[in-house]
Formats: sequence, C-alpha cells, structure tokens
Amino acid sequence: DKSLKNELLQLGEAEQSLKNEILQLKKATKLQSHQNLLIRGAELDLWAGITDSDRTNRNLAVHGGNIELDVTVIRDQDMIDPAHAEIWKSFFHKHYNLEYLYSHEQLHDFVDVSPPILKIFNSRADISIPTREWRKVEVCDRHKLLEACDEFIEAFKQNPNTAAPIELLSLATSRGRPFQR
Repeated sequence: DKSLKNELLQLGEAEQSLKNEILQLKKATKLQSHQNLLIRGAELDLWAGITDSDRTNRNLAVHGGNIELDVTVIRDQDMIDPAHAEIWKSFFHKHYNLEYLYSHEQLHDFVDVSPPILKIFNSRADISIPTREWRKVEVCDRHKLLEACDEFIEAFKQNPNTAAPIELLSLATSRGRPFQR
C-alpha cells in the first residue's frame, strides 16, 4: 500500500514536471513568434509603405528577403490582424514573385528546399527593393537579374525539383552584394 502511494506520488510529480516543461515550451514559442513578428513585421511594413519614418522602427527591420520567416510571420499576423496580413501578402507576391497562398500551402516543402534555392527567392526580394549595394548596379543589370530569378521561380512553381542555373546560385551565394564585374 505504501509503495503504491509512493508510485502515485512520483507519477504526480512527473506529470507536474511535464506540465511545467510544456508551459515553458509554449512560452518560448510564443516569445519567438512575437520576436519574429516585431523584426520581420517591421520589414514587411517598410515594403508595403505603411510604416512611419521613425528611425527606431526602421532599425527594427531586418532588411532583405527571408521567405521562410515571412511566411510564418504573415501566418501569425493573419490570426491577429487579418487586414494587415492581407497587405503583407500582396507585397510578398510583389517581392518574391510567389503567391503567399502557394507558399503557405507549400511551407513544409520549403524545409526540404536547398538553402541556395531559398536564397534565390530571397535575392529576388532583395533586388526588387534594392539596398544601398544594389542601387550601385545599373538598372538594366537589375532587370536582367530579376528576369533570371523570375524564370527560375516559374520553373520552380511547375517543378520544385528544378535545378537552379549556376548564375543564380552565384547570385544567391553573393546575396546582398551585386555581381562583381
């Protein structure tokens, strides 16, 4: 009888410990989601032109494309403020040349996409709103790079196993820095 009580007590303690662990994981996940929303949300607002010019807000933004994180942040924002998320979705399409709905449905597939291919999507977003570095590249070169990214993205939409051309992989690995001449 005493050993049964001890066993039940240990089970109760183990259950409480497990509940505490789950609660901590939920808090950490919620915090990470909130941090992502603050950081990428500021960038998506900049893209959409719906942010003020307050330097603090601009400094919060992580400039450039990050398709995986943007899909997650827009999904989370959709639960909080659907109207705001809709604005982001249109700019998501404008900068990644990929419908948000398509990418959201394919989110699990992005995990299996190679990092250089994800960087092509991110580079496409970088080129579409040029950073200071990209402004140095002649406009015709930027248009050629956008066209090359778009050709690959269209092929990728048809077949996610499409191999990226060497030139685009080069662009992806030099992300944020234009081709060296």
